Amino acid sequence: MEEINICIPAFNEEKVILQTIDALLHFCDLYPNYIWKVTVIDNGSTDATFDVVASINDARVHVLRQPIKGKGAAVSLAAKKCTSQILVYIDADLSADPEQILLLLRVVESGADIAVGSRLIATDKVRRSFWRTTTAHVFKLYAEILVPVPVTDSQCGLKIMNKKGVEILASCVDRGWFFDREFLAKAHKRNLHIVEVPIAWEEFRYPNRKSKLHIFKAGIESLSSLVRIRTEVSKFI
Repeated sequence: MEEINICIPAFNEEKVILQTIDALLHFCDLYPNYIWKVTVIDNGSTDATFDVVASINDARVHVLRQPIKGKGAAVSLAAKKCTSQILVYIDADLSADPEQILLLLRVVESGADIAVGSRLIATDKVRRSFWRTTTAHVFKLYAEILVPVPVTDSQCGLKIMNKKGVEILASCVDRGWFFDREFLAKAHKRNLHIVEVPIAWEEFRYPNRKSKLHIFKAGIESLSSLVRIRTEVSKFI
């Protein structure tokens, strides 16, 4: 039986993390032919996220501390600690429903090294704010110039990979929101088989949850991040 580790980077998610984990465990229960682990990486939270997860009485649930803030730092730590055959990472707000994991998992089981969820292929399945959609397209335009990758939606918060992908993810140094670009560019450089899969996306699953991504600030930061990532990828062998 394959062991699959579902990793959730979490910064100040005490209000929703229990619901998220419950939903993921329910999904895992539907597919007992796999061995499931759910790992929350507490990403420098100042609330009770770590304690809430640590209090869960289920052997499948684990929590790690990553005091360095930034989604990239959290996911990279998950990769470094991963001992499972397959690693999943998914956003704490579950904009991608757990059932979408199965779509990507089938792709990896069919021979892909990395399966990437996409919100830009089948847009009829996506509920997302106008500003998030617009900024995603703008980012894609200049990101393709600075750090080209063979997918349309590099920033989607659902990806699944085998051990080859995990090794590359663990090598990523970008700590912020744009680590996905570094990961996919390095994987492409190593000729890993990357497949993009259209998924359903519901940005408003938790209406009272505030997004951790500040769009305009992130837009400014993305340029300097992409320049650093371009340099990092050019050195990657």
